[in-house]
Amino acid sequence: MLLLVLLLMPLAAPFLIAQLVDWLPDTPDDKLNRIESGMSANQVLEILGPPAGGPLADGPLGKIPPVGPVSWGFPEGVAYVYFDSEGKATHKGWFEHTSERRLKDRLRDWLAEP
Repeated sequence: MLLLVLLLMPLAAPFLIAQLVDWLPDTPDDKLNRIESGMSANQVLEILGPPAGGPLADGPLGKIPPVGPVSWGFPEGVAYVYFDSEGKATHKGWFEHTSERRLKDRLRDWLAEP
């Protein structure tokens, strides 16, 4: 019996790892990848949640956003989705936060840490 379990473990491991990954929360990149052209503002809101501010945050979910970009802030960066005059998503993008600090300043901070 033990031999059978040892033989089946390598076969079951990829399945178990895939299940574990499915339980992890979506990253902002995962969420943005689910946005498709032609989605309504409601569908985008269901995936990304309400934006921190702006036209979709203030009104009801069914409100058609103004033409142009709407942005969502995340610790890693800012996601944006452009909407057309019918309130449908046309395209999306991502701006990653970058450090404005110089290398010398970052090295000084790193060396000063206990």
